Amino acid sequence: MKLMNNMTHLNSEFSKAPTLWRVASLSTAGGLGCALGSTASLRCGAEGFSFQFSLAAVIATALGIAIGLLYWKLEAGGAAAGRNGRVLLALTGAGLFLYPLRLVPASILPDIATGLAAAVCALSLVSVMLLLVKRFLDSEERI
Repeated sequence: MKLMNNMTHLNSEFSKAPTLWRVASLSTAGGLGCALGSTASLRCGAEGFSFQFSLAAVIATALGIAIGLLYWKLEAGGAAAGRNGRVLLALTGAGLFLYPLRLVPASILPDIATGLAAAVCALSLVSVMLLLVKRFLDSEERI
């Protein structure tokens, strides 16, 4: 509930500052455009990884820009639309993270999966610890 209040506050702040809204929208769109475009142009060759410009990279860049602009449009649309925007952004980020795995040889995928699982466990543990520290600091009954 507190997150929703913060997002409502954020929306009202953006409505008071259209320049901030524009900067946030264009920054998100530019970042996602670059991320999707560079990921789409990533190639694996005999000498290692390289970037190859292609029509797919241009389309992916345009798609990233559209997703970034759509995110802020949804965020301005209210709580439910904002939630959908955050889900869209999270799915885009997960896709960007996992998409380069298509270039990895199948023989080392189990090792990568083990490493990713360990990283997820470690990050989850750190997240829980940070959440506990935050709750402790927010509580009024500190020792």
